[in-house]
Amino acid sequence: LVDHAKLGGRLWLALAQVSYADEGREIYVLPLQVAGEREAAQVAGDFPDRLLARVRTPEGEGLLYDALVDRTACATLLAAMADQRRFATGQRCELRSIAVGSFALVQGQEAASASIRQLAVEQSNTSVVVGDAYILKLFRRLETGPNPDLVIGRYLTERTGFTEIAPVAGALSYHGQQIQGGTVAMLQDFVANEGDGWKWFLERLRGEEVG
Repeated sequence: LVDHAKLGGRLWLALAQVSYADEGREIYVLPLQVAGEREAAQVAGDFPDRLLARVRTPEGEGLLYDALVDRTACATLLAAMADQRRFATGQRCELRSIAVGSFALVQGQEAASASIRQLAVEQSNTSVVVGDAYILKLFRRLETGPNPDLVIGRYLTERTGFTEIAPVAGALSYHGQQIQGGTVAMLQDFVANEGDGWKWFLERLRGEEVG
C-alpha cells in the first residue's frame, strides 16, 4: 500500500503497488468502503464477492469492501467532481477532481441521489451507470499522465461541436511523486446501446467458418 486518501463519509481511495518477479511494478486503484456493525450483515448478504476484510469501527466490528457497489460511495465521487474538490493523501500528494461542460454542482447533487448499477462487461476497468444519466468509469491501473479516453473525450466535448460521442462530465486524477496527473476516474453522459464493440467482435469471430 503506497498511498491513500479519505474522500468523505466512509469512502477511501487506496493505491497498491504490485511488484513482479521480473522487477516490473504497477500501481492499482482500490476504492474502499467501510460498513459499520449495523450495516455489515446487509452488505455481507448483498455483496458477498466484494468483501475484503473484517475491521474494527467505533460502532464495533465492521466490513471493508469494494466501494463501487455502494450508492453512497458513488454519490461521494460524483459530488467531489461536481464541486471540483481536492483531497490530500497520506503521502502528501493530492487527488484533484474537475467538472467538465454542464456538469456543475446542481447536476452533481441530482445525480448523487440516483440509483446505480455496475456493468457486467469484460474489461480491465469498472463502470457504473448512475441513474441512466451518467456512467462512472474507474481506471484500475494507474499510470502517469491523463488517460487517452479522457484527453480525447474532453477535447471533443469542450472544443468542438462533434456530438457523436458520450460527452465527458468530470474526472478525478492523482498527483504524486511516482504518478503525476494519472487519471483515476472519468464521468461521462450515459448513452444507451445494445452492447459494446468487444462483445460484437467476439460474436463475429465465433460466427466465422474455419477452412
